[in-house]
Amino acid sequence: MSIVFPSALALLPLPTISAQRPVRISVDASTSLGPLTVINRFFGCDEPNFAYYPDGQKLLSELGNLGPAQTYFRTHSLLTTGNRSTVGVPALKWGSTSAYTENAEGNPVYNWTIVDRIFDAYLSANVKPYVQVGFMPLALSTHPDPYFFTFTATSPYDAIYTGWSSTPTSYERWEELVYQWTKHSVEKYGQAEVESWYWEVWNEPNIDYWNGTREEFYMLHDHAIAGVRRALPTARVGGCEVAGGAAEGYLAEFLNHSMYGQNYATGETGTPLDFVSFHAKGAPRFINTTGAEGYTPQYGFRNGLLYPSYTVATFVRARDLASRQEVNLQGALTWAFEYEETEFFNDTTYFDGFRVLATQGIDKPVLNAHRMLGMMAGDRIQAESDGQVALDTAVNEGIRGDADVGVLASTDGDKLYVLIWHYHDNDTNFQDAQVDLKIGGLQAGMSANLTHFRLDEEHSNSYAVWLAMGPSTKPTAEEYDRLVAAGKLQVLESPTTVNLDDQGTFNMSFPLPIQGLSLLLCETT
Repeated sequence: MSIVFPSALALLPLPTISAQRPVRISVDASTSLGPLTVINRFFGCDEPNFAYYPDGQKLLSELGNLGPAQTYFRTHSLLTTGNRSTVGVPALKWGSTSAYTENAEGNPVYNWTIVDRIFDAYLSANVKPYVQVGFMPLALSTHPDPYFFTFTATSPYDAIYTGWSSTPTSYERWEELVYQWTKHSVEKYGQAEVESWYWEVWNEPNIDYWNGTREEFYMLHDHAIAGVRRALPTARVGGCEVAGGAAEGYLAEFLNHSMYGQNYATGETGTPLDFVSFHAKGAPRFINTTGAEGYTPQYGFRNGLLYPSYTVATFVRARDLASRQEVNLQGALTWAFEYEETEFFNDTTYFDGFRVLATQGIDKPVLNAHRMLGMMAGDRIQAESDGQVALDTAVNEGIRGDADVGVLASTDGDKLYVLIWHYHDNDTNFQDAQVDLKIGGLQAGMSANLTHFRLDEEHSNSYAVWLAMGPSTKPTAEEYDRLVAAGKLQVLESPTTVNLDDQGTFNMSFPLPIQGLSLLLCETT
C-alpha cells in the first residue's frame, strides 16, 4: 500500500509557540482489545537486485529484525530479462534476472540463479518473499522492441513502459514458466517455507504496467495462478495490486471474475484468491515548489520527522478503520528500500528525497518509526488520549486543526508498550505536547524497568545530524560513523525503575515535540 497524503502539506510561516499543550493519556493494561495486528511488516521496491548488494543486505537485516512479526518483501522484475553482460545489475526503476530465455530452436531455458540469489538474501535476513509474478521475459513478449530503457530523475515516467509490460506470445508457456518457478522454489526451500509466502501476479494492471486489455490480464492471472497451484496446491495466492484502491471498478470486476467468472486456464468457475491487495494512491497539490527541471523539494518530507510521524498516525488508523469495517487487514506495504552505486546508478548524494529507508547506508528517521511499531507485540490494550483526533475527522478532513496526539498500547507477557505520536499535516512549528501519562491495570506493589525510546530533532534522527554538519560537503569517515549511529533508535534518557502503587498504577509526564514519537517499554520485575 502506497502512503497517501489527503492533500498538500502547507508550508506557511507561523509564529513560534512556546507554551505547552497539556494532553492526558491513560492506559489500562487489564483491558485487552484482542491480538495486536502488526501491519507495518511489508516492504517493497522497484529494483530487485539491490537485495544482494552490500547496503541492501544490511537493510534487509534491519527489516527482518524489526520485531517478532514476520517481515515480507515485494519487488518488481523478478522475471524480467537482462541485457547481456549486465543481467542482474540494477538501475533506477530497473532490475533483471533472465529467468526465462529460449534457445536457437525456440525451446524454453529456465535459469533461477539470480532469482534464488534475491530470495536467499531475503531469507538469510529473516525476510520472506511476497512474490510478484512478473514482468514479461523478452522471449515471451508480443512487443519486445523496445525492451530495455534508461530512466533518470528527469525522464518522463512513461519511459519505463516497454516490452516487459506486454502480453505473452503464449499463455501456455507463461503458465509453464510460473509452474517451473514454483516447483523449483519448493524443491530448493521446502514446501513448508514456500507455503508461508504470498504469490500475486503483476503490478497495477489498470495502468500502463500492463499493455493489454482487462480480459487479457485475467488470462495472464489465471494461467499464472494455475501454474503456482499446480506446483504447490497449498500456495497462498491473491491480487490484483491495482493502482488507486477501487480503481474505478477494476478491483470489483477482478473480484467478480475471481469468484464467478470462467477461469481462462482451467475452464472452471473462479480463480483461487486467498488475499486481496490494492495500492492506495494520493494526488497531492504541492505549494512552495519550483519548476526547475528535476528539482522537487516537496519530496524532502521523506527525510525528516513528518514522514515517520505520519506513518505511525496513519497505520494505527488504518488498523482502526479496518476493525470498524470488519476487514481482515493483514498489512500496509511501504514501497521504499535503498539505492547504492552500480555501473548504471552512480548517484552518491545523501538524503536526496528518493523513497528510501536508508541513504548511502545511513538509516533515515522513518526506519525508526517502523522499529517502534515493530517492537510492539501481544494484545492491544485500552488506551485513550484527550489529544487524539477522532477517526472520522482524520479520515475525512486530515489533521488540520489541533495537532494529533495519539496513543497505541499493547502487552506481551511481562512487557507493556505505549507508543505516542504528535502529528500535524502542516510541517510547521507547533507547541510541544505536555503528556501526562497514567498506566494502570498492572500488579500492585511491583516494580518495573522503564525504557523511553524517542524520535525527534535530537534523537534517532540522522537527517538532523546531517543538516548540522553542512550537507554541501561529503561526510568524513568520522562524520559518516556519527550519521550511522544517529540513524539507530535511541533512548530519551537512561532506563529507570518505577514502583507501582497499591492500585497497580504509575504516572509520568514529559514533553513531546511536534512530529515526535515516544515508545515506552515497561518490563515488570
